[in-house]
Amino acid sequence: MPGLIVEVLALNALCAVAALALGEWVLRGAEAVVAAEPRPPSLTRLGTALLAGFGGWALAGTLLGAVGLFRWEAFAAVAAVCVVLARRQLAAYRRAGARFAAGARHASFLTLGCLAVALVVGVSRWLATLAPSEASDELAYHLPEAQTLAAGHWLRLTLGGGPEFWLSTRIYGNLPTLMETLFGEALSIQGVSLAHALHLSILVSFVLLAAGVVRELWGSRPAALAVLGIALFPEVLHDATTAYVDAAGTSFETGAVLLFVLWAIRRRPGDAAAGALLLGFALGVKYTALATAGLAAVLVAAVLARRREWRLPIGLAAIALLACGYWYAKNLVRFGNPVFPFVFAHPGVSDATYSDFVASVHAFGPRTIKAFLEIPTRYANGYTATAFLGFALAPLALFARGPRRAAALLLVYVVAYTTYWFWIESHQSRFLMSAVIVAIILAAVAIGAARGPAMLAVAAVLAVGAAGVAQHVHPWSTNPRTTVTTWLDTEKARYALGLESRSSYLHRYYGCQVDAVDLLATRRLRGVVGLWDYDPPPNYPVHNVLEPISVDAATPAGVRDQLRARNVRFALAQGRSIATLSGNPAAQPILAAARPIWHEGDCTLYRLNLTG
Repeated sequence: MPGLIVEVLALNALCAVAALALGEWVLRGAEAVVAAEPRPPSLTRLGTALLAGFGGWALAGTLLGAVGLFRWEAFAAVAAVCVVLARRQLAAYRRAGARFAAGARHASFLTLGCLAVALVVGVSRWLATLAPSEASDELAYHLPEAQTLAAGHWLRLTLGGGPEFWLSTRIYGNLPTLMETLFGEALSIQGVSLAHALHLSILVSFVLLAAGVVRELWGSRPAALAVLGIALFPEVLHDATTAYVDAAGTSFETGAVLLFVLWAIRRRPGDAAAGALLLGFALGVKYTALATAGLAAVLVAAVLARRREWRLPIGLAAIALLACGYWYAKNLVRFGNPVFPFVFAHPGVSDATYSDFVASVHAFGPRTIKAFLEIPTRYANGYTATAFLGFALAPLALFARGPRRAAALLLVYVVAYTTYWFWIESHQSRFLMSAVIVAIILAAVAIGAARGPAMLAVAAVLAVGAAGVAQHVHPWSTNPRTTVTTWLDTEKARYALGLESRSSYLHRYYGCQVDAVDLLATRRLRGVVGLWDYDPPPNYPVHNVLEPISVDAATPAGVRDQLRARNVRFALAQGRSIATLSGNPAAQPILAAARPIWHEGDCTLYRLNLTG
């Protein structure tokens, strides 16, 4: 698919330039709030500016959507203005990039090797962004919410969408949706592939920031090892190649943590201002960043306690609120609860529905000390080895060359956030990615900045010992082929390179759903195919879109009218009877009268009779 590769690559590059231009202006505004001088281009500045720019574009989309101008033409006009106004800053980055490339020739073999492997993984993962959507939540919630913006051209108070529309509207549609806004911009410009690519671009921007901070505090070798460690953590990479939002939220959140630690060591107000900005963007992605916001507030208070300086913390709070305030103010005005539906009640949602929602989000396992201590064994696999080693070796960063205080602060963050995640927040591993990535960075510091061979030997013994314990608790899976294909996400990359057909690719995820719509296309039968409420549709091909049967009419005649209005002409029952495709009693006579026209395995395709 060379055409798609070239198209998305060009648009991705243009979006990155526009993000860098806007990011510089946003950062300079944040620095002005705390009376800090803008910093010249550097690796840290580049990553921070890109993150600020992508978050800024989502905010710009929010503003444009509020006035009904959520269109690609408006985005292009604003981008052109940003690039023109920031042309001097962009030229400075170009010159700094040339100097960096010249200096890279003198880098060590270890540094170049780590970066080369990370680059290979990054290219393969970028190709994976071109594959059709397959992750359940992106199809059920994130993309429908983004499509609401792209199709309507304006920002609704509630970004609805998803299989249970009323539940999505009342709960999911009122959660912070900064990333869905950015995805909506991508859908307006190109489509889902660009949305995926921008999500990965945000993670890459964070990796640049992380490399810059680690390089400034501990040196080039730990920075290169940190880049490699993050690149070989497939959970965050896979999330970033979909329209999930966790990788972006983690990038903003963890970037803020690193900048606040850098501020605590170097005492440059601009670092704290940038950290507050990124933290605000993280709060605009998910409520889970509130824990990090609390830890950042404690750090700022501890550092400034003796100086009794109030201007800086007030400025930092203002910056964060400007970045995320819309989503919280909207809910405060509408529901009297800025973090609706959590903590301060959930008006409009029944207690039973809320309990089910919370249970699905939390996904708690056993809350025991033993389970808490076994958290690292969740990553006891060959393809998540860097995450496992992060937890095992992070404490050794305290003994590395460089600022011990910085290592201690990051280690405290890992312990505090992991504790919060386990005992309060959720047991879904994607909600722990911020702590995991910081642990990976600390392990890179422990190895790359080790004080001589003795400390390397200690690290090796500790790693082997931890692996042995993990093997006893949770047997390792170390198949080399599985590990490499997981790191590279070769299945999706193969599709992007044209080595696999769209039908074959989708069949891997949706099975007979693809066979059913292929049959309809062959017979030239047009119409929407109804599914069970929670089954994500592959949208393949466009003539026979699959969507949930969601009808609320009180009579069979009303159900027929609703189905005809949506052009639902067929129904697919997969591993269940057709009667279970809808819980509405009024739909049962229509489903019972459906005629089977195709059967394969446990899948049956029916033609609905909507006459009468």
